[in-house]
Amino acid sequence: MIEGHNYRPELNRQAIERGLVFIELKDEVSDRLELPSLIPIFKQDLEQELSGGQISPAAIAAGIEALKLLNSSLDEYDRFLARYYLLEAQRALEQKDTYQAQRYFQKGYALDQDELSAEAAFYLAGLMAPADPEGAIRFYRESLRLNPNSAAAHFELGLLMRDRRDLQASLTEFEVAYRLEPNSANLLNEVGDTHVMAEDLPSARAAYKRASELEPDYWILPVKLGITEYNMADFPAAIKDLRNGLELAPEELDTDFTASLYLEGLYYLGLAYRESGKPEQARKIFRAVLNITPDHPGALEGLNR
Repeated sequence: MIEGHNYRPELNRQAIERGLVFIELKDEVSDRLELPSLIPIFKQDLEQELSGGQISPAAIAAGIEALKLLNSSLDEYDRFLARYYLLEAQRALEQKDTYQAQRYFQKGYALDQDELSAEAAFYLAGLMAPADPEGAIRFYRESLRLNPNSAAAHFELGLLMRDRRDLQASLTEFEVAYRLEPNSANLLNEVGDTHVMAEDLPSARAAYKRASELEPDYWILPVKLGITEYNMADFPAAIKDLRNGLELAPEELDTDFTASLYLEGLYYLGLAYRESGKPEQARKIFRAVLNITPDHPGALEGLNR
């Protein structure tokens, strides 16, 4: 243990007055924690921690925070603090304490430590998004300033821009995310949905098709692909993909969204059969729709044609 800091005499005196001492870390510990060899810790904490046989990151962080209050320009400990704040924020999230999580993420972000602060900004944006989407957009952009190669940040920013109905900005973010993560079926699904909203069906079809190739067992993707193909008047392709998707669907659909999409896919399959000159198959499918929703207007109209 070293009673003082050997290269800042005035700071050393103030630290001792605050109950801080400095300890010297072994090289391997210093490297692992990304810390200088000398670190501050409260003397009382040191005695308590040593009785347990190991010094915790929380005790080190408390000493560093106290020292930074004495001299805010100290930055050699900032990378350790950023990692520590991220860890504590994640623990707070696991305990559903969003206030403490946001507080720690904010501290980590403020240290401006490249990808560590970028991660903190990313989580801050996610916590803010439901109540303050504009603030979330700012933090996603801050995250990307610190780490431009984050596919997740581009993806989430794309979703928020789509919520604002800025479809072109949304697609721009998705495009960057896709370049960084070209094998994400989830991303391609959202790209397809956005192209549908923009009424660009060929691009939607391409996105859903590639997503289906990446996740061939995920029934939602071929159903969306088949609906898009029907709206492009490619009825044989629509029948093929709708049947494939509907056959893959589980017997129990656990959300309103999946139940609604299954019903929509079934109805479009009936329409595709009808447009392909196969009225018997169409009527069979329309009856299946009515077994699920007896007052479905489209299926009722299809049977009566």
